[in-house]
Amino acid sequence: LAMHPELILFDEPTSALDPTMVDEVESVIRSLTDENMTSVLVTHEMRFARKVASKVVFLAEKGIYEMGPPEQLFDHPEKLLTQRFLYHSRMLEKELRVDSLDLYSLSSELRAFLQRFDHATKQERLFPVLCDELLFPIFHSAARPAQRAGIRLLCSESSARHTLVVSFPDIEDDPLGEAYLDELNLEILRNFAETVSSRKEDAVWEVCVEM
Repeated sequence: LAMHPELILFDEPTSALDPTMVDEVESVIRSLTDENMTSVLVTHEMRFARKVASKVVFLAEKGIYEMGPPEQLFDHPEKLLTQRFLYHSRMLEKELRVDSLDLYSLSSELRAFLQRFDHATKQERLFPVLCDELLFPIFHSAARPAQRAGIRLLCSESSARHTLVVSFPDIEDDPLGEAYLDELNLEILRNFAETVSSRKEDAVWEVCVEM
């Protein structure tokens, strides 16, 4: 009897296969999706998932942790565990404290890390600007200065654009707001970055800089 399932489940379909067989499996899955067959794949091979998926779900902390289309999840993951899983050695993490803050050394360290993967002059020039126009005003605000911050520099493997995330766990107001930055600070930042935005993730303010 012919079988007409509503969906097909794949559990690690490319596990232990050589590259030629991986291409054949991808071809079969693509032919199924072209026939409007819904497929659900479990895999740890990110290149394969990026090529075949229309939606990617990252599972962590006993459930769905983050989800979205491949270009969003792989190039611009928003959550920390997703970033750590996808970027591995391509992510630099730093903890900053106001009592031991050395912005010159921080800028040099960020630049040296980026140079391992990219040589975009404009992106490298962003780091001293970031220190002068974002971190310095927030750490030295007359009203409510930050005492600590976290830095995550994510160097993309599949794109020329990279992401830098700065989190501020001990401030309550938007770090891009008037309490910390003026229009000149923001204009200079945006002149060197593709986008600069802020969001509150798990009750912590983050500034996301796309380079």
